[in-house]
Amino acid sequence: MFERILVCLDGSNNAEQILTYATAQAEKFKSQLILLQVIVNEITIPPPEWPSGSGYIFPTGIPSKDYFSVELELIQQEQAKAKNYLEGIAQKLNKQAVETVVLQGNAGEAIVGYAGDTDIKLIAMSTHGRSGLERVVFGSVAEYVLKQSALPVLLIRPMR
Repeated sequence: MFERILVCLDGSNNAEQILTYATAQAEKFKSQLILLQVIVNEITIPPPEWPSGSGYIFPTGIPSKDYFSVELELIQQEQAKAKNYLEGIAQKLNKQAVETVVLQGNAGEAIVGYAGDTDIKLIAMSTHGRSGLERVVFGSVAEYVLKQSALPVLLIRPMR
């Protein structure tokens, strides 16, 4: 029934609580687990200001010509960190058929897009448990996935 289960993780203990439920489903249906982490598109150094003249140095000490190479390096470091994290989780689940995937972009859009493009049968994820104004301000990846995906979604609210 659920040959391929997409397990959405973000590196937090709250997100990892879905693993118990996802692995139970995988065992029951003899499914493959796909562990997914999305690197969110966020610039971690100040954006460039493009003044006239050459040799401008950003407040961080990064020469303007090197700004984009530094940003690329930071993204590559985040991708490697995410891949190592997912591989560590996969090793703990050695009884399961497990694949790891790291994507970059908007988390909700990346999850829905990947699931739609790769024959996923179930999306498993946990919420962050936000409510009220905090949810309005920060949004909800889980809510986006529920609304935008045509697939079944196994969603839990983590225990704190």
